[in-house]
Amino acid sequence: MDTTETKYLTVSEVAAELRVTPRTVHTWIDDGKLPAFKLGGTTRIIAAAFADFVASNSVAGGAS
Repeated sequence: MDTTETKYLTVSEVAAELRVTPRTVHTWIDDGKLPAFKLGGTTRIIAAAFADFVASNSVAGGAS
């Protein structure tokens, strides 16, 4: 039996983490760039999918 608990994030949590608007997050979802699903009328993002999205869209070296 797998006891690993999957963590889910809201659009607002993702937006706050990346310092973008919720509309930007919805655009990424609508464009298929960020996997998400509807749960009870709200959009949820699996935390692992969010981590993959950030890793695949990060710029090497960062800004100074």
